[in-house]
Amino acid sequence: VVTTKITPDLTSKLSYRYYNFNNTTPSINFQNWIIGDGTALQATMLNSLVLSYIKQNAGEELNWRPSREWNLGAAYGYERYSYNGADADVTYENSGKVYADWKPTSWFGTRSSGYYSNRRYETYDYLNFVGNNLTSATNNRYSATYRQLMLDNRETWKANFAADIVVLPGLTVTPNTKYQDDNYGVNPANQLGLQDNRSWNGGVDITYSINRDASVMVGYLREYRTQLLYGGTTFATNN
Repeated sequence: VVTTKITPDLTSKLSYRYYNFNNTTPSINFQNWIIGDGTALQATMLNSLVLSYIKQNAGEELNWRPSREWNLGAAYGYERYSYNGADADVTYENSGKVYADWKPTSWFGTRSSGYYSNRRYETYDYLNFVGNNLTSATNNRYSATYRQLMLDNRETWKANFAADIVVLPGLTVTPNTKYQDDNYGVNPANQLGLQDNRSWNGGVDITYSINRDASVMVGYLREYRTQLLYGGTTFATNN
């Protein structure tokens, strides 16, 4: 992490992270295994899945404090996964965030932010990357048309807002709300899985500071979520 004071009011933070999860656990081969209620013995080969990945993150954030009342910022992030033993070989994601804090008086302030990200995979091939390596029996695989949440294409929108109101000395009331939309773009004509996940929540937190060392808080939150999921009633193994 490199932090630079560009001007007295403007700060830059540049970051990079590299993480290598090299799983050297050998894959276990099961020649005979039990399914169902324990009475069916399967003679087909079954191998355990060994997952490894390399994760890289890079980002740049600018924070601007033009006055005592305002704190503004914008950030860009990039994330890349390189997988071994997953349905997709590589996923990469670009994201952007803006935020603003406003505190005009000692008893009132607001915090808000907006966020967008776009994740894409390079090659999605369950059969060649995973299915064919686990077993030779097609009825022991799930459908190749199914898309995993952690690997599928995804567009995410987020918005947050909260206000801090000091109604009495030591008593702060914080109404807050949040919206999020995750769109995976699943094509119902030839794909299965979660297509869209939307949620919003709103509530209020009440905090009372008894003294400098202790405070108590009570809160209420209501959340509403909708999901659009495409599934099938047939066991499609190779389509």
